Amino acid sequence: MKQRKPEIGTRQDLVLYRLETAKNDLKSARALFAMEDYRGANNRAY
Repeated sequence: MKQRKPEIGTRQDLVLYRLETAKNDLKSARALFAMEDYRGANNRAY
């Protein structure tokens, strides 16, 4: 699929960005859970 505006990025760029964001959120949630900050960990769940 060809993009009309190359500065927007591709669908793959968006997928990679969202996966990286999800990995960082999971890392944060695990750290908060380990500190028994269940509310903060739960906020990272979505």
